[in-house]
Amino acid sequence: EFALFGKDYEKFRPQLYVNYFLFVKGKVQPRPYGDNPELEFKIQHMMQLNEVRDKMIKAGNEAEWMAKFQQAPYVREGLLFPADELRWFNGVLPPDHSYNFVVVCDVAFGGGDSVSMPIGLQNIDSGEVYVVDWLFNSGSVTVTIPAVVDMLMKHGVKDITFERNNGGLMYAQRVQEELQRRNYVCACSTRPAPNNIDKAGKIKAYEGIIKSKLIFLDGTKHNAEENDEEITVYNRGAEYERALRELHMFVSIGKNDHDDSADSIAQLAAKAFGDINSVSEVDVLDRRMIGF
Repeated sequence: EFALFGKDYEKFRPQLYVNYFLFVKGKVQPRPYGDNPELEFKIQHMMQLNEVRDKMIKAGNEAEWMAKFQQAPYVREGLLFPADELRWFNGVLPPDHSYNFVVVCDVAFGGGDSVSMPIGLQNIDSGEVYVVDWLFNSGSVTVTIPAVVDMLMKHGVKDITFERNNGGLMYAQRVQEELQRRNYVCACSTRPAPNNIDKAGKIKAYEGIIKSKLIFLDGTKHNAEENDEEITVYNRGAEYERALRELHMFVSIGKNDHDDSADSIAQLAAKAFGDINSVSEVDVLDRRMIGF
């Protein structure tokens, strides 16, 4: 318990709200008044914990954040997508440009893996892809399939691609059925994973494109009032945060506990810029076969 008075109270008052998680920095020193030899903790700095994380990640100190504040240390050596090597934007797309949706979904069926669906908007002029939203959910299919459809409808997406492996075709069919049930039209297509390269190799192959052509949401927070008919602003949600954490921890050397985030981003790059292995086989689900 700390007591703040005078200038200290005025300085730190903006942080003093119930349920705020704070990072407090200070030093232990003798009390500056009286003859009492007791020590006190003098607060020198205070900020919200989520702001600390954002600043450390932008400074390239993701490993330090995970070790100090998440009790999950990892070795930075071999990290393929550290924050300081990615491109970022503040949630406001450059004006006076046209954009097309580029959306892929890396499927999962629970068991610790996550359905990962980054939502990209590709600048028609520059080709750059702004990742404006990200579904990243480790729930069962009864949770993730409705969530996928919710996000497609939220953004008005009319085309999505699923990787046809490990149940991807079946998952895409169930998404199409849910779309039909809600009377929303979105073309669901599937494509095979490259057959001449493993998953880690595929992710590594798209490293350069991901770092140069994909632009991710930073931690800037916007109010709903900032949206209007001409400008849409985007905020990074909790699932987007989790996806980024997993992406930052993906290593090119050693074993990855999870690679869903990195795999889906590589798939997004493949859809936006072409398959690096010239895999052209694509299956488009015929909605008429399921009555849509």
